[in-house]
Amino acid sequence: MKNTKITTFQYCIMAFFLLNSFIPLIGYHTLTKLNKTTSFLSILIGCLFIMMFIQLVKNIFSFQKNKTILQKIEILFPKSKKLILLLCSMIMITVLLYSLNNLVVFINYYILKDINLIMITASLLLTILYCLNKSMDSIFRLTEIFFYIYIFIFLFSFLGMGKFINLYNVKPLLSSSLENTILSSLLYFISAIIPIFLLGIIPHSHINFTPDKTQQHILQNAVKFSTLLIFINLLTIISTLGIQLANIYQNPDMILYKKISFLNILERIETTIAFNNILNSFFFILMAIYVLKESIIKIFNIKKEKEIISLSLIILILMITSTLLTIPKNLYLISSVLILIIMLTMSFKLFIGKYSQHETN
Repeated sequence: MKNTKITTFQYCIMAFFLLNSFIPLIGYHTLTKLNKTTSFLSILIGCLFIMMFIQLVKNIFSFQKNKTILQKIEILFPKSKKLILLLCSMIMITVLLYSLNNLVVFINYYILKDINLIMITASLLLTILYCLNKSMDSIFRLTEIFFYIYIFIFLFSFLGMGKFINLYNVKPLLSSSLENTILSSLLYFISAIIPIFLLGIIPHSHINFTPDKTQQHILQNAVKFSTLLIFINLLTIISTLGIQLANIYQNPDMILYKKISFLNILERIETTIAFNNILNSFFFILMAIYVLKESIIKIFNIKKEKEIISLSLIILILMITSTLLTIPKNLYLISSVLILIIMLTMSFKLFIGKYSQHETN
């Protein structure tokens, strides 16, 4: 990665897209089926959990600011660094196979029904390969461009759905048990763990922070904005379809988009609006592949000039295995929990180190 600066706004946008991976990877359907209309509360409680987590791991962000999170793992765990990096690689492979399969099936079912799954997979991965051959600041500039498109599509779809919203469908608000509310809140919280880990691959020194901004502050802003849009989407889904229909469909938002028409002129625009769901997965997959590549390079001590070969091999292997293997959602959630354990262990070790140094002084 070239030593170029990424603006705080671009960093916040990338965090926003990665956090929105909740929509394709866990989905509204999972929360509503578990917690019914009380899912609104789950989103808000889960957001608080994420904020607390960022506070807990803020010392990771501030430690060795010119290092990536993988380099920090090597520093903090010198004796077991290879094992932890190998675990991270296995987690990334699992996450990539799950997210790739979800995205390819989504595109095939809703947009390109007559196109073979292998062709869709190859097109996606080759596009990502092309992007990763560019500098990281170019990728972050790309997210900025797509962010404005994303917001336009969001506002356009919300405006089109306005006439179908019936807030009576939201009742009763507290129809679920406390246990289900906590569990669904934890699911939303867990959806943010891997995105935050992926952001750690960008060294603090590569971000052009303004005096009043910190990495922790930017992440919190991204969490708030992402949660707001997810909350509005969930409110629109339940108030339009009702909780029974929202529980039936795997992608209830796509059912809503089919209803949208403007003056009987613009109809059947759900494939265009679905572009937002593709973006949520695309940048998640892109960053996960980059982290996987960096992890493999460290494990096998691959020279810099051979990085492109390593990346190409990763793309080829993912292209083949993603069409043969189907990863269940539970395995993805377990992977997220493992990353959570790694990050909390890193944070605890840094805290103990600072405490011991303070005691010595």
